Amino acid sequence: MKRLLACLFIVFLPAAALANDISVGDFIKDSKEESQRLFRAMSEDMGGALAYRSVAPADSLVGRIIPFGFEVGADVSVSSLNNTGDWGSIGENDISSTFPMARITAQVGLPVIPLDFGIAYTSIPSSDIELVGYEARYNILGLDGGALMPALAVRLSHTTLSGVDNLSFDTTGAEVAASWNFAILTPYASMGVVKVNSDPDIEKDGTSLDRESFSLNRLTVGTRIALLPLIGLTLELDSTGDVQTYTAKLAARF
Repeated sequence: MKRLLACLFIVFLPAAALANDISVGDFIKDSKEESQRLFRAMSEDMGGALAYRSVAPADSLVGRIIPFGFEVGADVSVSSLNNTGDWGSIGENDISSTFPMARITAQVGLPVIPLDFGIAYTSIPSSDIELVGYEARYNILGLDGGALMPALAVRLSHTTLSGVDNLSFDTTGAEVAASWNFAILTPYASMGVVKVNSDPDIEKDGTSLDRESFSLNRLTVGTRIALLPLIGLTLELDSTGDVQTYTAKLAARF
């Protein structure tokens, strides 16, 4: 799996600087206030960059070959981090403001109820960072969406980060989405909120870091382009907190 994700980086992001590990202990300074400020800055950046992204319209997956609708794909994204000037190069931290990721994704839609489930796996090359995310999406009206009447959906998501020593980190998102269908184009937009929980477990020289828990507003726009009957390319721009992320996903629907 990691080899496949590394190949995605090589093919799609040759110019991007790849991330190294995050070192939480290096945020601890002589001043408790300064230590906590640096940890909060990192948590805001990572919360905006690592929160689950569906990269999909609001319409339900419909089975074309099998009763269950099914989509499998891969995407690459580049996030613009806002606070790395403060924390990105402290000690062993080596995170630039350009933060690339690659994911393997899968979604399945139920045959009767307009309810879809998704999962995504992320691994950052040259890093121990791994991320697993899940989503549930419910099409409120059960419509595919058209030029005048959009498909409307509510979406819940959750991600869990692993591979960073002394840090428990997860995000939980809730969004409302709408999409329209214009032949081969399916534009969509969503808005919502992401709850970030960043809990350190480290102490150095008598100083420790406190847990950070906060919410970030999210706004997303994108479009899916049907390249072939079963193949689609989705392009998306996401703003979560102060972090902007551009994503391209290639996926097959069955």
